[in-house]
Formats: sequence, C-alpha cells, structure tokens
Amino acid sequence: MEWLVLATVLLSTMTLVVEEKNETKTDLEISNITGTMTLTTRAAMDSLGLQDYDRGAIATINMDSISVISEGCTDCANTPTGLQISGNVNLTELIDDADRLGRIEAELNIVYLREDMGNDMIVREWLSVDWDAGDISEHWELVIAHDPPKWQPEGRYDSSFVTDNGNYLSRTGPWIIIEQLDENIQNSRGCLPDSLCSSLTEHEINLTSTYKEPSIPIIIQHPSNWEIITGTPQTNNSPTGIEGIREKIDLGGEVSNVIPWCLSNNEEIIASKSWEVVDSNGPIISPMGIWFEAAGLPSTSFSTKSGTWNEVNFDDQNCGSLMNDNGKLIFGVSVLK
Repeated sequence: MEWLVLATVLLSTMTLVVEEKNETKTDLEISNITGTMTLTTRAAMDSLGLQDYDRGAIATINMDSISVISEGCTDCANTPTGLQISGNVNLTELIDDADRLGRIEAELNIVYLREDMGNDMIVREWLSVDWDAGDISEHWELVIAHDPPKWQPEGRYDSSFVTDNGNYLSRTGPWIIIEQLDENIQNSRGCLPDSLCSSLTEHEINLTSTYKEPSIPIIIQHPSNWEIITGTPQTNNSPTGIEGIREKIDLGGEVSNVIPWCLSNNEEIIASKSWEVVDSNGPIISPMGIWFEAAGLPSTSFSTKSGTWNEVNFDDQNCGSLMNDNGKLIFGVSVLK
C-alpha cells in the first residue's frame, strides 16, 4: 500500500484545496498542481520501486486536473463523479550504492470516482492509479463499498485544521500548512507520514495549486466490474504482491471454502489463500491520515469487525478482497504486473 503515497498525496492535496475554496466565497475548481516531494523515508522510496537508491530522491510534479463523470456502471443507482489527474513526475537525485547519480521520467494518471446517494452519504468509491515509469511501472485498481453508506458531513476541513494568520495548520498527524498566495493560487506545504519532518525542518511536500472557472465534466468509461471467482482453490503456497495491505489487517487463522472477488479474469490461478478477519475497531486502510481526512475522502480509513480477507495470484494480476460475513465485497484491490 505504501506505493500509493505519491498518488494519494496528489489526490488529497488537490481535493483538499478544492474543499477549502468551496467553503469560501469563490466557486472554482482545481486546474493544475506543480511542486516537489522529497522522499525522505525508506518506505516512500520503496513504494515507487526505488529500492536500489538512497533515501532523498526528489519528485518534481506537473499535473493537470479535470472533473469527470463515468458511464458504464451497471449497478450504480447514481452516476459516479470525481477527478482525473494526470501529468509528469520526474525523479531526480537518485543515488545508487556506487554513488552514481540518476533520474527517471515518469507519467502518473489518477482517477478518483465516488457514488453519492444524497444527504452527504457515499455508497462506493473507486481509485485507479497508473504509474508509467519503465521497469518500475504498475497499475492499481481499488474499490470500496460502504455498507451502510458512509456519512461525509460538511465542515470536516474545519475540524482537521486550525487557522493562524489567515493560513490553515493541521491539528494532528503530519504537519501541513495551506497558504493563499493569490485569488486563484494556493500553496500546500507539509510532511510525509511517519517521517521526522516538522514545522521546524525543511518541507518534504511543497505543492502549488492553480484554479479556474468550473467546466463541464468529461465523460470517461467506468472501471471494470469486480466479479466473484468461482472454484478458487486454496493453495499451499501463499500469494504475493500485496502483502503490504495484508499487514494492515488484523487477521486470524486461514479459512477454506471462500469465494473471493477480483476484476474479470480468465487466467489460471497460481496461488490463493483466505484468512479470517479478527474483530477490531482500528482502521484497516489509512495510508495518508490527515491528508485524506482534510480532503474529505473517508474511504481511505475504514474498519470492519468481521469477515474474510482473500488474496489470489494470476499470471499478470494480483487481487485482494475483503468480504463481510455475507460474502459481499467491502474492499478490493487489483495490481497488474
């Protein structure tokens, strides 16, 4: 899950500043975001496939954002809406164990969608992340079904931040400051989770967002459907590829006779295992903490008290699915190799 740090920071920051603007008198939408992220933690480096380099690489970002609506969702009661964020991410200051300096030019495309049912209630959310960086490229698809629907009240931004001389400062979690530079320009600076960064040190994240008048949303194709995988064997070998998510879930012993979920796939199963979910009130998925809380994206932190977690490997795809006691899909993640 740590691989999603870069994508989630971008999505959270862009949505965060949109929400802040909407709570003021100006009704604008995000247009562009530029800036830098310094990957000071080992987890942040490894998440981008940079295991062979020292900490401290710099990601220079230039991303454009458009509003989108999706078509083709066969079981949606309401049309999903969201954002598409795409552009360049150049990684520099890459130093290997021989002290050689390198760089990587990458492209990142993020699509975030959610289905609302009115009254600040969210039914489902989807996140697609396409990281095109040569040998370290990956494609992730995530879905979360809120059962019961998730309440997202207005004013979450105010509860997560305090004002100081016209700026917004985070109350808890990674240090974040949001500053209005101009009528249509806003700067967000702060720290990555689990780093030693603070308000007294150099900022690890420094992003400037530009706004424009609202535009008509672009229609995009809805993500592929998740389906039940019938006849899934329990194999002796454990699945690999998404252990980072498994480690965030309180699991008990292995269970059998489980029918898992995955994106539509006709490949032969290589490995599959299922585990009982232990009763827990703690969050399962919370990769960016305060960044997502401020952005009003509640799907990034949720918990379950029971159910089953399954992982399955195919030749070109890995899937993980969290099901409740009735076998309904609550959370799914797919990684294309």
